[in-house]
Amino acid sequence: MIAVLIAAIICLSNLLKKERIESKRQSGNVEALFSELKTYKVRDSLNVAESKQLRLTIEELKEYREADAKLIKELKLKPSQVEYIAHTKVVTKDSIVFVLKDSCFNYADRWAEFNGCIRSDTVDFNYQTSDSLSTVVNREYKHHFLWFRWGTKGYRMKIVNHNPRSRITYNEFIKIEK
Repeated sequence: MIAVLIAAIICLSNLLKKERIESKRQSGNVEALFSELKTYKVRDSLNVAESKQLRLTIEELKEYREADAKLIKELKLKPSQVEYIAHTKVVTKDSIVFVLKDSCFNYADRWAEFNGCIRSDTVDFNYQTSDSLSTVVNREYKHHFLWFRWGTKGYRMKIVNHNPRSRITYNEFIKIEK
């Protein structure tokens, strides 16, 4: 009878531990979903966006993120092979003044190139823009004492946009858990 009681206590203890882990994961997801994208600048011109991770199971990915699951299938990957998924939206906005010379104009710098010619019956306009993003994923520690740190509370993704005309408007960082 005592052995059965001890076995039941151990089983309930393990179940409670699993439920606490799941509860922390769910509360972290709620925090990640409701927190706004944190943006700031470094070196006076580089835009940085920071977001928390969203932790989804494979079943949740298939149920709530159908587009991501479809993309994984199109890439010929199994959901169990995928570790992280990131979505970032960048908007580039600027105004440029052109000096027309013989009804043609050209402009080029490190991030954009425009050229066009206006003729009596047609207008030719060509443009090319470029952008450069750097992504850094860092771990948030759960515990720290003096200079010792241990445990993982979660991860944060920081994206640096090197184009001073661009602004990161959306970022989502998803960790797929088995």
